[in-house]
Amino acid sequence: MGERAATYWGRFAHDGAALLAELRRLAEPLKDFAYKSGASIGSGLLQLTFSVFIAFFFYRDGDGIIPRIRGAVSRIAPTRGAHMLVVAGDTTRAVVYGILGTALAQGVLMAIGLYIAGIKSAPLLGLVTFFLSPIPVGPPLVWLAAAAWLFSDGQTSWAIFILAWGVLVVSSIDNVLKPMIISRGSDLPFVLVLLGVLGGVVAFGFIGVFLGPVLLALGYALVKEWAAPDTEAPAVLLPPRTADPPDA
Repeated sequence: MGERAATYWGRFAHDGAALLAELRRLAEPLKDFAYKSGASIGSGLLQLTFSVFIAFFFYRDGDGIIPRIRGAVSRIAPTRGAHMLVVAGDTTRAVVYGILGTALAQGVLMAIGLYIAGIKSAPLLGLVTFFLSPIPVGPPLVWLAAAAWLFSDGQTSWAIFILAWGVLVVSSIDNVLKPMIISRGSDLPFVLVLLGVLGGVVAFGFIGVFLGPVLLALGYALVKEWAAPDTEAPAVLLPPRTADPPDA
């Protein structure tokens, strides 16, 4: 590529107007990318700030909020509202356990793979993987950087090993372990949990990791309750059948 790069640069070495025109052409997509990336990062930080701010009041006034929520739900659905609250709470707790458990597993596996490849900072990179695990593209940032470093250092075989370990072990376990932990902590089939996690991320972004399974669990519980026979309804006694009147 050196000859082509030299030829390309030679076209603008003595032509300032052409260089400025080329820079404008290249700067336009970079400006759009920087604007969109900055807006996305700013929106994420704003949502995170509001989440932490609102969570403070939930923790501070939680004991007073719970009776009001139960009272409101009992007015809307007297018989099944409390069950829906239990489903929402259990599912949210299971999602948190699933995210933390998967992050811990990915961090440990990443550290093991890097230690096998001979990288001395494997524990530190495993800890970084643990914190980046909730982000969908978090763990690949670690093993891609490690593979690139090994490749630049001339250790091509170990770089290929880290790539394979990252794709087949570290990143793949997220699609199996997280839905498995969530399904054990809530009354949801494994397939629905997987669809809830993936669909939640697509629909709502990072917060969809929590919202997706919870909303799907509530919908599944509602359908399950609606389709179940109503055992609480009082039995209705039909009048005995009378004999047919004789023909005239």
